[in-house]
Amino acid sequence: MDEKKAENTNAATNETTQKNATDVKYSPLKKFGFGLGLGGYNLMYSYWVNNFFSIFCTDTLGISAQTLTSLTATVQSFDAIKDPILGGMLDHTHTKWGRYRPFVVLGAILTGFSMCAMFAAQADWSMGMKIGWIWVLYIIAVIANTVQFQAYGALQACMTSDAQERGSISLWRMIGTGIGNISASYIGLNLLIFFSGGSETYTTAGYFWAVTVCAALGIIANFITFFNSREVVTPKKKEKIPIMQSLKCIVGNPYMILILIGMVVNGLMNYGRLAQQMYYLTYVVGDATLAVAVGVIGGFGTFVGGPIFQFFYKFTKNKGRAISLSFIAMSINMFAVYFCPVDNHILVIILLSLAMAWAGAVGTGMYAVTGDVSDYSQLKYGLRVDGLLSSTTSFAMKIGRVIVTAMATALLASAGYVANQEQTQEVINTIMFNVGLFPALITLVGAIIMWFYKLSDKRVEENVAALNKRGDIG
Repeated sequence: MDEKKAENTNAATNETTQKNATDVKYSPLKKFGFGLGLGGYNLMYSYWVNNFFSIFCTDTLGISAQTLTSLTATVQSFDAIKDPILGGMLDHTHTKWGRYRPFVVLGAILTGFSMCAMFAAQADWSMGMKIGWIWVLYIIAVIANTVQFQAYGALQACMTSDAQERGSISLWRMIGTGIGNISASYIGLNLLIFFSGGSETYTTAGYFWAVTVCAALGIIANFITFFNSREVVTPKKKEKIPIMQSLKCIVGNPYMILILIGMVVNGLMNYGRLAQQMYYLTYVVGDATLAVAVGVIGGFGTFVGGPIFQFFYKFTKNKGRAISLSFIAMSINMFAVYFCPVDNHILVIILLSLAMAWAGAVGTGMYAVTGDVSDYSQLKYGLRVDGLLSSTTSFAMKIGRVIVTAMATALLASAGYVANQEQTQEVINTIMFNVGLFPALITLVGAIIMWFYKLSDKRVEENVAALNKRGDIG
């Protein structure tokens, strides 16, 4: 090992004594700074798209549920397909700041501006103008979001080769998610009410200014991530990566295949229920303002998601089985949501908030294994493609998102949903299925799949040692 290089890495990252130059240990402050980037992502993009985009289009802009189904399915299909392409492009990029770090900030800036523009659509425009505006800006937003999110995920895999430290960084990533969720739920939603003139009937101006403030905060958060992260696990040779060889790193990696299936389930579990949650609170529970309590308490629940995963991980000594147990807990919770008396608002808040904790545990586990899977691919095929692997996992999750959001809005339309009206029992049953029953059932599938992931910490250490012996990382 190059001792001088190890010393330089120590000085640059405030690390402790380590086995080799890539076994970097970060201080809690630096890990917190890294986690804020995902908090910013949730604050300016994920929260608004997942929770408010559908109801903004139907109830504020007046776009029909049928039209929204076609629009979202088209854009989200494009969103999923372009992920591996952009991820592969990031792998081929080399700058003085690293392959991925600068794109975390660049993607955040573009995401912030495109989100502001998208929510600037006006209700009094012609229907063609509204649909065209949303369609174009949504596409721009998902491209910008992908640059930021994929760069962030690939950066995480390159910050250290220490398996335990990767798990710890993933935990802080979920803490950042919780901060973003709490901020968006409390600050964002109250700003939405404030800029809507204090009314719970949200206006286009309310959406625009609330999203603008959140976008500014999200961009700042990603600058903090840039200054608190380093890429230390990088290929020593800056060589061209053949496309077909890159694909072998995915299709020839059994652990990656399991993660991809698990990510599809994760998308099916999360996005449909989140997109329908405001409909559930508004038309089934009858109190849309509960979204503030659910968001804030659920944000704190996200904080707990990391420790929950760590507990399962310590208990099972297997990351895949820890994810499996997290899926099972989520399934039980969503069955409880489905059968929950809707007039018991306290129980509704508790169950919806707990769902964010279990989802946080699943997310912590899924992202904790990406670096381990990348090591395996590099050892087997001689290529390190963190960007491609990160983007492919995102692609898989978005495939789940495309399916479930199209399914949810199509079911809503077929049931006869009419915006801002008292809903029929058929519509209410449909919303309950989308929010509770379907997520409960699909997570059981995820639990079975992830039980077969068996890339242990001992195996990861052996892989890293072999890569260092070959001189492939440093």
